[in-house]
Amino acid sequence: MNKKLILFLTSLSLAVTPIGAFASEYSGPDASIEALGERANLQAATGEYRTWKQYDSRWASQLLGSSPDTMSESGCLVTAIATLMVHSGCADENGVDPGKLCTYLSNNGGFTSNGELYWGKVNGAVDGFKLANWSVALSGSRYDKVAQIKSYLDNGYYLVASVGYGAHWVAINSVDDSGNVNIFDPAYSYTKLFGNYSDAGVTRIAVFSGNGGGSGIIDVPSSNNPVLENYNATGKVNVGASYLNVRNGVGTDKGYLTDSSGNRITLQNNESVTITGKGNDSSGNLWYRVAINGLTGYVFGAYIDITGGSINTPSEYPEKTAKVNASYVNVRSGAGTNYSVVTVASQNQEITVIGEENDSAGAKWYKIKINNTTGFMHSDYVTMEQENTDPPTTYPEKAAKVNASSVNVRNGAGTNNGVVATLALNTSITVIGEDKDGSGATWYKIKFDGGEGFMHSDYVTISDDNNNPGGSTGGTTTEPRTGTVNGDYVNVRTGAGTNHSRVTSLNSGAAVTIVGEEKDGSGSTWYKINYAGGSGYMISDYVTINGGSTGGNNPGGSTGGYEKKSGTVNANSVNVRSAAGTGNSIVGNLSSGTAVTIVGEGKDSSGATWYKIEYNGGSGYMHSDYITVGGGNTDGGNTGSSGTGNYPMEGIEGKEGVINAALVNIRVGAGSDQEVMTTLKSGVSVLIEGAERDASGIIWYKVAFAGTSGYMMAEFVSIQ
Repeated sequence: MNKKLILFLTSLSLAVTPIGAFASEYSGPDASIEALGERANLQAATGEYRTWKQYDSRWASQLLGSSPDTMSESGCLVTAIATLMVHSGCADENGVDPGKLCTYLSNNGGFTSNGELYWGKVNGAVDGFKLANWSVALSGSRYDKVAQIKSYLDNGYYLVASVGYGAHWVAINSVDDSGNVNIFDPAYSYTKLFGNYSDAGVTRIAVFSGNGGGSGIIDVPSSNNPVLENYNATGKVNVGASYLNVRNGVGTDKGYLTDSSGNRITLQNNESVTITGKGNDSSGNLWYRVAINGLTGYVFGAYIDITGGSINTPSEYPEKTAKVNASYVNVRSGAGTNYSVVTVASQNQEITVIGEENDSAGAKWYKIKINNTTGFMHSDYVTMEQENTDPPTTYPEKAAKVNASSVNVRNGAGTNNGVVATLALNTSITVIGEDKDGSGATWYKIKFDGGEGFMHSDYVTISDDNNNPGGSTGGTTTEPRTGTVNGDYVNVRTGAGTNHSRVTSLNSGAAVTIVGEEKDGSGSTWYKINYAGGSGYMISDYVTINGGSTGGNNPGGSTGGYEKKSGTVNANSVNVRSAAGTGNSIVGNLSSGTAVTIVGEGKDSSGATWYKIEYNGGSGYMHSDYITVGGGNTDGGNTGSSGTGNYPMEGIEGKEGVINAALVNIRVGAGSDQEVMTTLKSGVSVLIEGAERDASGIIWYKVAFAGTSGYMMAEFVSIQ
């Protein structure tokens, strides 16, 4: 199938996925895997790398080597590996992204002429990140595969998984206590390996080891960027106007640097910048390479005033006692990952800091003495023992709890500081101070069982303050009301709005207590809720109060009491949005003929009707013009559009049926809340084994096909 078609073909359950790049030519290590000990410290939970997509406009059009394939079409494996380079702690988002990795591999023979990956070429891209085994087969049941994956993670490795029978690659994040394998998906918004993808289609993993200082960088020369000399300095914009353009290459003929949403990045007059390199364009004009918002850009040198240079190591540097705060940290002969390793330090090992220097990316390294050896260690992995960590005497201590899973505690305010501990959801802490990072975000100084450190305010709920530190303003406290969640996998967030981090998700029927209300930036109502195990914010659409609909408060309409209907998409590439109206964000798109289940309705600002549909484990909205309500079953006696019509339930056992819609979900039980096991296409023959009604009265047929069986809505099969 054409890869461009594959990328954009989605349904309520995955039928086909973007082609990944892989090759069997690799002849490198594939021997047994030995335990590495503890995994390297992971990057911040708020890192952009967790949402990298292969079709991001910053690298979507890049070719895989000399092949005609682009990152948008076939870059899932490259994107997944780049994600792990940052996730492992070997690099940060300023040093590595999918576009930079693709450029590196293309310049170093990393792809075949068909765009397949030579696995061994990944080695050398980022210091400390290496391939251990390119093809580990997964076999057995889902639980067997989860156990295999968890074993590798527990032994300190980082994994990419092949899904869709080899059609797509995803990066693995973790395995939680419930046995869910959490993933970073380069093409979709899926977060679970099993459930989002069929068990049988998850066939193998590739295994990497990662042990770096967090400052790995891929800064390869290209047609956009001539070779620049490393130059570590700080500067200030002096453009005499409101802003200075930042470009993605050296020269005014190069494009503008943009973020993941396509917004142009600029520097304001008098704004401070971090400079990591300098050089001349084709006309001899000076340009600086700058680090900005986790990205690398280029600015015209005439508009930058240098305000400071590298941090040197003066002879009078006061020696400081310190400890290593991570496992297996490399000590190098110079300040930077390009220098050779002279020894390796372990967790809590005592060292003496005797100086400081910056590497080529502007990151701070400490010159240290360790076991009669002198070398350099990245500052993220050093905790100074004599640093004064006493809280300000005027700051009132506050009891609080952690409101998300696996939150890093750092030795300073900002993700550039070293990780000293990782705390679990609902861990009790004491807030003893506040500070701001370089972006102006608030960090709380906290005490916890075992130490002190800093935690981003988004992940802290203060017990005696009902206003979430990271939440929206303008909220109101209400009399407590009981409610019930009316959708599956509904996110609970740290504040009122989808821009806030996810705490957990609740399923349909979960009991909640509503203690307040707030509006997000779009005016949508969010409820502040307490639930078993914690508290947070949930959009009001998914909460039914005291058994009644909350419809009056819901801009997108409510599902409470709504009679489910089946429908079929009647146009190609129709957008599914987060709420009713074209002004809301796109969460996906569906193709003509895709079967959908309608669970509610809403009006946009113009009064047009939008259907709320089940989508991707949750729900979304689609304009009613693009959905034909009812199925195409010509032999079912359909008396309505909800699937509850006069489809025969007796005398059908053993009869042949033919699928009559483009893509139909086959589930493990009778009901749209049941897990999707696969999809069948129009024209596929099935054997009907029986019929059942779900709780909404919709008729489902149990059908046999290809050696297995499952359940589908009766209206999507024509009995022969």
